[in-house]
Amino acid sequence: MVPIGQLSMKKLALVGHGGKLWRWKRSHHQWLLQFKWKWQKPWRLSELIRHSDETVMRARPRPQALPNGVLPLVANEASLAWGFKGELKRLARRLNMIQDLLSDAESKELMLSSVKTWLKSLKAVAYDADTVLDEFSYELLRRQVAVRDQIKYKVRYSFSPSKNPLLFHLKMAHKIKAINLSLDDIYNEAKEIGLKAVDLINSSTVAGRQEVLATHPGLGDSEEIVGRAADVSMVADMLLMPNNENGLPVISIVGMGGQGKTTLAKQIYKDDKVVRHFDEFIWVSVSDDFEDKRILNEMVQSLTQTNPQLSNMGGILKILQERLKGKKYLVVLDDMWNENSEKWESLKNALLEIGGSSESKVLVTTRSSNVASTMNSRTYQLKHLSDDDSWIMFKQKAFAKGGAVETSDLVDIGREIVKKCRGVPLAIKVVGGLMHSKKSRHEWLSVQDRHLGELPDNVPEVILRILKLSYDHLPSSSLKQCFAYCSILPKDSEINKDNLIHLWMALGLLHPSERSNSMMEDEGSNYFDILLWNSFLQDVKKDKFDSITSCKMHDLVHDLATRTSDGYCATLKANRVEENSEAVHLSLDLGEANTPASSKASYPRVQTLFLHCGLPNNMLANFTRLRALVLTNHAMKELQNSIGKLKHLRYLDISETNVKTLPVSINKLYNLQTLRVKYLTGVPVKFGNLINLRHFIFEYGLFMTGEYFTIDGIGQMTCLQTLPFFVLSRDKGCQIEDLGGMNDLKGELKIFGLEDVRTTEEAKKANLLKKSHINALQFHWSGGEEENRNEIVPEEKNTHEHVLEGLTPHSNLKRLVVQNFWGKNFSSWMMMPSQSSVVLQNLVDIKLKYCRSSEQIPTLGHLTCLKFIHIENLYNLKRIGAEFYGPNAEVATGSGWGVSAGGAMFPALRKLSLLNLRGLEEWLEAVHPSPSVKVFPCLEVLKLTGLSKLSMVPSHFPAIKKLRIEGINDVAVLRKMSSKLTTLTSLVMVSVKGSDLQLLMEELLGKNISLKNLRILRCPNFSYLPIQKLVALETLNIDNCGDLTFISDEIGGLTSLKEFRLFRCEKLTCLPKGLESLVSLESLRIEGIQGSSVFPDTLLLTSLRTLQIRKYEELSWLPEGLQTLSSLEDFSVTDCPKLKAFPDVHGLKSLKNLEIERCKMLTSLGSGLQDRTSLQTLDILECPALASTMDLRCPTSLRELRIGDFSEELNYFPWPYSSSSSGACVSSLEQLDLCGWPMLKSLPVQLEQLYALKELTLDGFHGLEALPEWLGNLSSLRTMCQGKWARVE
Repeated sequence: MVPIGQLSMKKLALVGHGGKLWRWKRSHHQWLLQFKWKWQKPWRLSELIRHSDETVMRARPRPQALPNGVLPLVANEASLAWGFKGELKRLARRLNMIQDLLSDAESKELMLSSVKTWLKSLKAVAYDADTVLDEFSYELLRRQVAVRDQIKYKVRYSFSPSKNPLLFHLKMAHKIKAINLSLDDIYNEAKEIGLKAVDLINSSTVAGRQEVLATHPGLGDSEEIVGRAADVSMVADMLLMPNNENGLPVISIVGMGGQGKTTLAKQIYKDDKVVRHFDEFIWVSVSDDFEDKRILNEMVQSLTQTNPQLSNMGGILKILQERLKGKKYLVVLDDMWNENSEKWESLKNALLEIGGSSESKVLVTTRSSNVASTMNSRTYQLKHLSDDDSWIMFKQKAFAKGGAVETSDLVDIGREIVKKCRGVPLAIKVVGGLMHSKKSRHEWLSVQDRHLGELPDNVPEVILRILKLSYDHLPSSSLKQCFAYCSILPKDSEINKDNLIHLWMALGLLHPSERSNSMMEDEGSNYFDILLWNSFLQDVKKDKFDSITSCKMHDLVHDLATRTSDGYCATLKANRVEENSEAVHLSLDLGEANTPASSKASYPRVQTLFLHCGLPNNMLANFTRLRALVLTNHAMKELQNSIGKLKHLRYLDISETNVKTLPVSINKLYNLQTLRVKYLTGVPVKFGNLINLRHFIFEYGLFMTGEYFTIDGIGQMTCLQTLPFFVLSRDKGCQIEDLGGMNDLKGELKIFGLEDVRTTEEAKKANLLKKSHINALQFHWSGGEEENRNEIVPEEKNTHEHVLEGLTPHSNLKRLVVQNFWGKNFSSWMMMPSQSSVVLQNLVDIKLKYCRSSEQIPTLGHLTCLKFIHIENLYNLKRIGAEFYGPNAEVATGSGWGVSAGGAMFPALRKLSLLNLRGLEEWLEAVHPSPSVKVFPCLEVLKLTGLSKLSMVPSHFPAIKKLRIEGINDVAVLRKMSSKLTTLTSLVMVSVKGSDLQLLMEELLGKNISLKNLRILRCPNFSYLPIQKLVALETLNIDNCGDLTFISDEIGGLTSLKEFRLFRCEKLTCLPKGLESLVSLESLRIEGIQGSSVFPDTLLLTSLRTLQIRKYEELSWLPEGLQTLSSLEDFSVTDCPKLKAFPDVHGLKSLKNLEIERCKMLTSLGSGLQDRTSLQTLDILECPALASTMDLRCPTSLRELRIGDFSEELNYFPWPYSSSSSGACVSSLEQLDLCGWPMLKSLPVQLEQLYALKELTLDGFHGLEALPEWLGNLSSLRTMCQGKWARVE
């Protein structure tokens, strides 16, 4: 049954699977705390009663002031208002009486329909009671704000409840009296159906439940994947097999629900062989909503890490083509249910239109073999886990730290329990999580024999039984409600942890213990962790601080949540929008209709509304009890002013809209706790009236609009926990002391405009030292990033130093950014180890930018948690010495050894970036005679950029993997730095000059034999590439190295090389002979070479997929060996002015895209194009010597053609023909770009036959006077661009 805790009061909440109730004190305060669960700061019932007495006394009307006949009415109403106190007490008594009937009601609910009806009636009245008390709460908040704003209300004959205290109390008294009458009827009905009062469970049981909530196991790192190594290897091999057929290969992993298909796909997705093989990776959760536009949109989102939500299919495909054209990509379509072959063909054709490599693959996970057959895929049938692997997975959960002790008795029982799970990973993890909380043999036997004693043979039913068992054993009714609420979220959606907790909070499902100091958010995080531990949530993602940010819910678990919600959570689509009187939490998708019928449907008890697409006018008037509103519509640019009438609203999310400004009426949402936006240009005046706002969240960051703004009245928003930024402005009344009262702030806080703070004492008023929940701080002064800004006066520099000194953070800080700071010295809490060891003890990431006057950097080497350092544009920094490495550290200057007090300096540092420190001359090395003391033991990434004066640098980097050096001209310094480097996997050299550069490169490349990525850009003294030892090299990029004259012929030994790019090396006259033997090479791009030949005739480049030749000035011919490039998909030859003939392409069996442009002497095109049935795109442009395309026969597979700018002597357009018949047009074209010349008077008549054409661009047809009428017959044409032909109107 659905827990009666679905009621809006903890007074009626069930605790535990046994169905009994928690007895609590019956004082006014405790009753109201549990009943009025929506209030952020619950009022004592006695205070409400006192407040009602005082209000009636102050507003008591004078009889002589009333018209005749009004006195008796007012006297009666005043009497009722005076009775408000009695009605509240009566309400409390009724609820206490009904509470004692609930245990009996639950035990009979499954057997008696009359009891079910009774419970539904009780819930309905409870929601009404909650709404009434919430209205009272809102009125008190409104008056609190009104008093603060010095607004005075007077008694008027209009009897407006919003302005007259007496009339408001009369209204409340009437409503509570009506609720009491309803409760009387419910109580009497309970007697009629035979319900009796049952004593509640004792307090010790309750205490045990609370202990379970407080001591659930820590989650730690992601669990080890068990028993799937062979499956990963086999499916990975299937993905790596060459594609010998046209089309898009699909591999399907088929298995029952809960078997671990998605987990397996994720392991394959990250497998080393797979990662090396594919260029791009895309993950889409499909579920039962198979719609090609949505799937393609999510592909864009996966690739770009944005959420564009494009509605135009052409726009979506264009983005995908730009990112994927010619590349090998892997698309994972997770949880597929579609068995409609037409829908799959539509998506497949769209994927083919993208123009990726023929080696691209689709990996599908599905429960249905019919789905796999529909997609004509190769199938991998996933089996159950073995008994041994099942036991290992169970042990990870059941006997984890804080759980049961692994005794022989429990092991024997556990093995029997595991057998009942039938090798299904989800069932094993769930039951393992459950057994973790069972400590005794008796409890384990109870689960084995009683709960899992007789199980059906049907495995899916077994899984559901186990899931239901784990749900029944959740330790509180509130937690069960939180779990059931998750059914309102779409299947397979990514669930943001904070969002979910804020929604639970808005609905009053979180009740921290009065004995603790925890907040509702803390309780919600605790609930989240329990659900995660019990595998009701899974697939977590974490941020750089290792904190969980999001998760997913398995679809079988989602089904369980839907069942337990018992109709209180509903999802309705546009085609079946109708009134639903029982729905409390509603997801409504109106589609594109937004019809009046859709907007007039009534939902009287809805507290949550997820509204997808449009918001019809006045629709919100039908949802007067809303606590949570989520709007999703990227076309929405304004928020209706009626939003201010939702007085119960606690949660508002408009982050998936394009709303940039908020209506003034939003200031009336006094109960609002969470506001999520995409980005804003500002907020209304008196925004500070939102005195209960706890979380103000910018989903897409602050600078989407390039602006930041002050928040009026922010000092009164003392409940804030999440604040994206704080902008100081003396003119607008935003002072640093406004931060002082916000003691609950957490997460990241950016402070702008610190130039408005003048002293240390003033800065201390922000009280950052006591804000223990803030883990990231950014301090910004204005204007420091301007390159030509003049120096500020010394007094101003001193002011900056004083202010930073006063902004001492709490020691829980993990990230610190200081930008545009003009002080000469950083604060003592950064510079003095005795202070920084305490204040910065948990620091993980530090960034210092545009601190122009700073002459030292902070002491950081002793910070044990520090992983990332970024120092940029500190122009006055000349020396990095001992202070950098830590207390008591000394540096080697050539005269002796230093001493370090600790075992390591920078013990956790992973990445160090020193950028544009144009005054830096010395970076000294810390040394120690003992080999046990290490410097930078974990440093893997080092970036040194713009250090033009650097003359001294350390050489001890034992773990460096990625090194980037740019703009350093003292090669001797670099040789010293790299003298001990042997661990590099990536090396990037940019704009490095010096006569010894060649020697440096030989030393580096000779010692780092694990190098995979090598990029050398703009290094003029680099003349020779020694590569004989680079057997692991995968990417080689040489660009603009003017002195390069020779590349060793031993390049043929680089059997792992996949990408070779050689650009603008003017002195290189020929390519190395070994180039033709690179069997793994997939991409070859050559530009700006002066020689006359490219390759020898014999080529063994069997893996080559992309060949690009540009600006090869002396190239006059292409070798016949190109015929052997059977894997070539993208072939481009441009800006080769002496090339006269293009070779035949008979052997290019995989060719998809061919580009020939700006080859001035080209007179003929090779044959064989008509046989290339894989060809999709053809470009032949600006080849003025080309007088005919008569020999050009295009295949019917061609989709895009760009052609023109041939010999200006022609008075007709030389049109290519289809290979299907000698006279037919290329009718398969969908996109056509034609470039003409002045002599042309008309368009090619063959265009009339392009019935599939969607996009047409005409350029350079200056002699064309009018467009032909037959263009109107091209019914598929959607876009036409006229280009440069001004004579046509």
